[in-house]
Amino acid sequence: VCDDLAADDFAALLATARGLSLWHRSNPFCAKCGSRTVPCRGGRNRQCESCRARYRPRLDASVIVLVVSGSRCLLGRKPEWPKGRYSTLAGFVEFGETLEECVAREVQEESGVTVDR
Repeated sequence: VCDDLAADDFAALLATARGLSLWHRSNPFCAKCGSRTVPCRGGRNRQCESCRARYRPRLDASVIVLVVSGSRCLLGRKPEWPKGRYSTLAGFVEFGETLEECVAREVQEESGVTVDR
């Protein structure tokens, strides 16, 4: 069990490092003045060398939901997936939308089912 946990921790660390590396590589210039940005705050942010504006990686809020009714649950499936593969429903929260509104919208869009609570 400890080996599995260590492997999971290692995978999470590598995913974080890769994500930050790609973000740093794609944000070398300041959106306000066009000057170079440099890593700061231990690499979790970038800061403009000229105007001192600070930038953080973008985080996109999302939901993953399991719709249940009694002992049954609603699962999604893509046509190209292998037989027997199913998934819970998920999606990104839109600007100004509550998490509850996102759940209702995503379930409707992905399955055609209307949820009431």
